[in-house]
Amino acid sequence: MERQLAETIARAALAEPYRQVPPMTTYDMVGWLDDRGIRLHWETLHHFWSLGLLHPVAVLEEAFAETGVTERFVELDLGLDNRTFIDLGAEVSPDAEFAVPLLRLPNELNRALLWHPYHLWVFHRLRELLRVPIATEMVLRGAQPYAELAAEHINHIPDSLRKFARDPVHEEFQRVLALLLLVEPLVHPWIDTRVRLPIHEDDLGGYDTWRHTADGVAVLDLVRLPVERVEFWHRELAILAQLDDPLESFRTLLRHVSREERQKLKGAALRADGLYEAAEVLRRYAELFHHCTWVEEDDARHGPRGAAVKQGLFGAPRTGDFDRAVFRRLVRQYGLDPQPRVTWFVEGDTEVAFVRQWSAMNEINLGSAGIEIMNVRGVGGIASDRLRELLERYRREEAYAFISLDYDDGGDHIRTLRRYADERLLVSGYRVWQPDFESANYTPTELASIANELAAESGIAVRVTGDDIARTVREQRLAAFKSISKLWSAAHFQAGKGERWGRALAHWSFNHSAPPELSEDGNRPIEAVTSFLLSLHWADYPLSLQETYVDDSGKVQSRAK
Repeated sequence: MERQLAETIARAALAEPYRQVPPMTTYDMVGWLDDRGIRLHWETLHHFWSLGLLHPVAVLEEAFAETGVTERFVELDLGLDNRTFIDLGAEVSPDAEFAVPLLRLPNELNRALLWHPYHLWVFHRLRELLRVPIATEMVLRGAQPYAELAAEHINHIPDSLRKFARDPVHEEFQRVLALLLLVEPLVHPWIDTRVRLPIHEDDLGGYDTWRHTADGVAVLDLVRLPVERVEFWHRELAILAQLDDPLESFRTLLRHVSREERQKLKGAALRADGLYEAAEVLRRYAELFHHCTWVEEDDARHGPRGAAVKQGLFGAPRTGDFDRAVFRRLVRQYGLDPQPRVTWFVEGDTEVAFVRQWSAMNEINLGSAGIEIMNVRGVGGIASDRLRELLERYRREEAYAFISLDYDDGGDHIRTLRRYADERLLVSGYRVWQPDFESANYTPTELASIANELAAESGIAVRVTGDDIARTVREQRLAAFKSISKLWSAAHFQAGKGERWGRALAHWSFNHSAPPELSEDGNRPIEAVTSFLLSLHWADYPLSLQETYVDDSGKVQSRAK
């Protein structure tokens, strides 16, 4: 390795005060790799290093003294307690013996070489070269055939290791490693929300100043890598991660999980996460300092087509930039949205009680279905500034809002509903009960039966008929419940319109089919509205906004193609 490159790697890994990903000893590296499904003994790493196959970021005095070689090492003052050397490497000889000696090395050597998590690409490749791919069922063919097949694969491994040692891509990776080490602190806030600070600093002021004054553009000249090769390595690392990732289909979601929590993954999933991270560091750097536009890591295999799919699904070609609007669509795609998909504004306590009771009796969990009920407490409530602000917020958050009110002789509240619909604040429409909630959903005869049963529950014998209710409504121009209340009073029974009345209506609906004259596809209108709102759980808000409109009756209609 060139001396300047080796020095750059060592200084970036060990002396940079704002480095965010620290190096580790061979002992620690082996444990770190084991968590990622790469199982190597520390002596194997040490042996491969001594042959020149592996290149640590630095060598401590114990390892330097153990080799008995001086020409490949240069001492470097990095302000550490131990004497520290950079290793210029050694050419792997054609007859290099890769088999690890059986004699155990002194244990102190397992902490005498320093590595970095960004070495993961090398160890991933090493894992593939050392892996013996034998089908599990081969054991059923007997020991001899199994051993012969294993020997055939094993005999090819030394040549594969020698080829890897001489591979120009392997050599170039040292420049990529230097780049990763140098620029990761610069782009770290895009990678992880947690920031490591030097011991003597307790706020982000110094770090922010350093980031904004660093000459990030010059780093490529320092490591002697053209942007085109950085793009190659971004794609190499990202595709390797995708091919390796058992959770690939969940990557868009997992990328939003904190880095600390993602470190709790195991095996191939954790290994892939490390490769994704290294690729993202390269992309973020190229975007910030060289004005490049590359696809996100989870689109590496798909190219621009993947970005186009994201645009259609999430409203943006990228999902990893922590845009809350994109994230909302993303979690909805996975069925994880904690926000109600629909907020249903109803006129009063009766409607609230009806919807909750009817849903419970039909074993519908409104919360799980994504429906929240809100009481506007009278038709006058819909013109309030607070309700408009709520509707505007739901529009921004791409959540549906629906309002149902009594006609109540018409008036300003009907015009307000229409205005909300025209302003696209009620994308899922609205419902006006003609002339009121009870009359729109029950015949006078049904209302009479419900009224009599409710009075009987209180021990009062009332004999209200459907004709009585219809006549009182017609002659005194009263709403249905006010007519019932007047008839109750005449029989010395008092009960207000509210939760109890709403539950009674729900019980009747549950036990009695809708009369033909009121039926909407076999359901009462209130039941049809509830079913419609339940269906919005799977609806696409942006698509609704684009392809539908609300007609003068409050119903959603498709736009002409």
